[in-house]
Amino acid sequence: MAKERPKERFISLARLMDEELLLRAWQRTRKDGAVGVDGQTAKAYAVNVKENLRTLYEKLRSGR
Repeated sequence: MAKERPKERFISLARLMDEELLLRAWQRTRKDGAVGVDGQTAKAYAVNVKENLRTLYEKLRSGR
């Protein structure tokens, strides 16, 4: 989008993301790394991944 509109400034990419994109990103990440800043492991996050990603999406959209 930035290439198509070089004169525009993009402040947040959140508006370009959706839950499907977050799910695809989750699927592509390594799951054997360190825990996240919240102390949660990938295994624990995966138990309820769709709801976790929905919550993440809502936080992105609201700027939280």
